[in-house]
Amino acid sequence: RTLGMVQKQAAFHDIEFRLYLAEGPLLTRGDPTQLQQVLLNLVINARDAMDGKGDITVRTETDGGRVSVSVRDSGVGIPKENLPQIFEPFFSTKGTRGNGLGLSAVRSIIERHGGEIDVDSEVGQGSTFRVKLPSANEQGGAAPGLRATGPSR
Repeated sequence: RTLGMVQKQAAFHDIEFRLYLAEGPLLTRGDPTQLQQVLLNLVINARDAMDGKGDITVRTETDGGRVSVSVRDSGVGIPKENLPQIFEPFFSTKGTRGNGLGLSAVRSIIERHGGEIDVDSEVGQGSTFRVKLPSANEQGGAAPGLRATGPSR
């Protein structure tokens, strides 16, 4: 659903989406709206890193009792000296185009859901953001009070 929303926008017309989705539903406990916001933010950041042209790859899989969603772009990459700061509030590499709150909000949402986020990046090669959340099938899955939800498509 999230990717369907962005693919129709003019800002995404020169971007090819590659989807590698796990067989069957991957369930995690959480607020579907917040988790959709995480994916939307990562996809928009990927677009911005490529100046609107390139490839975005979204992959879902299970990883040791966790649900994993990764978003990879073919953009400019993130310099190693910036990697420790990218999830900090108000840190941005976008200049006046960004306020530095997106990735901070993403990390906060993921942590509230009992998950984690990391990034691999190489300048000139692009970046991969990987979100891992507890599977709803695992005992004690996620933060209390959150309901089981499937992937946003």
